[in-house]
Amino acid sequence: MFEGPLYTASLSLAGTLAVYYCAAIIWNLYFHPLRHFPGPWLAAATWWYTTWFEVFLNGGMVDHLQTLHKRYGPVVRIAPNELHFNGPRFYADIYVNGSKFRKDPKLYTTFHEDESSFCFIDPQDAKSRREIMNPLFSRRAILQMERYLQATIDKFLDKLQTSRKPVDLHRAYRCTTLEIILSYCFAGDYDILGAADFAHPLIIAVENVMPLALVFKHFPFAYDALLWLDSQFKRFRQDSFGPGELTESLSQQIDELLMHPELLQQQGHDTIYHHLLTPNPGKGQPTVPSKKSLLEEAMNLVAAGSDTVGNTSTVGTYYVLSNPDVFAKLISELKQHWPDPTIPLKYEALEKLPYLTAVIKESLRMSHGIVTPLPRIVAPADASIGGVVVPAGTVVGVGATFIHYNPELFPEPHNILLQRTAKLPRNQVQWSFFPAEMCVLNMIDSLAWCELYLLFANVFRKLDLELYNTKPEDLEFQCHLTPTFRKHVEVTVKQATP
Repeated sequence: MFEGPLYTASLSLAGTLAVYYCAAIIWNLYFHPLRHFPGPWLAAATWWYTTWFEVFLNGGMVDHLQTLHKRYGPVVRIAPNELHFNGPRFYADIYVNGSKFRKDPKLYTTFHEDESSFCFIDPQDAKSRREIMNPLFSRRAILQMERYLQATIDKFLDKLQTSRKPVDLHRAYRCTTLEIILSYCFAGDYDILGAADFAHPLIIAVENVMPLALVFKHFPFAYDALLWLDSQFKRFRQDSFGPGELTESLSQQIDELLMHPELLQQQGHDTIYHHLLTPNPGKGQPTVPSKKSLLEEAMNLVAAGSDTVGNTSTVGTYYVLSNPDVFAKLISELKQHWPDPTIPLKYEALEKLPYLTAVIKESLRMSHGIVTPLPRIVAPADASIGGVVVPAGTVVGVGATFIHYNPELFPEPHNILLQRTAKLPRNQVQWSFFPAEMCVLNMIDSLAWCELYLLFANVFRKLDLELYNTKPEDLEFQCHLTPTFRKHVEVTVKQATP
């Protein structure tokens, strides 16, 4: 019944694959250059070990890494050709101390932005792109643009005060930071804050897609399938400005500027295109980047500029509101230095407030940013990482939580201790742990700091917030690319007393 050429060919293919995978497992376990590193034998045998935890256990790998390090020590083999490290000395050698390690394409191709500063595999390419864009995010540029940021934050506060029901604070902050980055980088007016209940389609789409990031990493075809499904259902959606529409809008802007560069002079302020559309051979940009690269960089900036600041603001606000002592000290400092909240207090004055600064730094640490370990490939030769010799070609990484929760850096790491944080340099938090060639968040560091100072100061000086239906366990999160919180923080809002 089953005889025939097709059956014979199928049986032969199955046998060949079985022999191949058995041989690969034997090689990985007994002959691979990493065979002497500790870790579960199943992780050493097959990549399906990490796939199981990252995909089928819904972002559970980072939490599992904590267990593995307790069992096996500071260096653990978590895949046939991958090591994970736990400790600041390892982190410095992988990411900071003049490292030339390249990014692992397996993760970075997931984002389909291979010509953006975040996804450039070669660290030199990322460095060159950052140097081109840096002037837009310089301190001088930030101070010149402060009034635009304040105007958006005022709009945010007005909407909060008019709410007659509990507010989803996470979405409210995300709408604010998204509107800021779109205005700042592209001089665009998308009225993100105009969405009812802060439920803008772009924000909702990110919430829905972010948990799929690791699925796309292990099953790349899923990304194309999702795009196809989205295109099929797009015709049934009405009045929805989602990711596709934003991409199209930014694409049209790029087309117009490439065709008519003189339009840059008509924009109200400098945008990212004032820098990217100008050749600069001295900084590694001999010609204007391709449209593909310009669009991918634009989407990269939108994601980086809205996600981290939004999460940090949400997490920080929760911890302030849930700690009466912290809340009282913060309000006292703000009232002392800002007696009349009807008169704006500038960023340069706010950043000198020590308690506000400590609150922001702890908020940054506890919100983490990117929690998935960002992998690097050891090259061009064997390298010493924290005193451990690692063979060339090995994938290595350290997750952000293994720094932010490290007791060597932060005693009692799971507690908010502002007296400890006040002693730390301002850059020893969040994205600043990541080196220049690694993450776009370093580039927008100045903008993010300005946003955080203005957001925290204005919210706590001008509004009276109270947590609503929110418990500590609601801030537990799944480790996808960024934290996906169990439940959004909700608050009730009243105008603060003078």
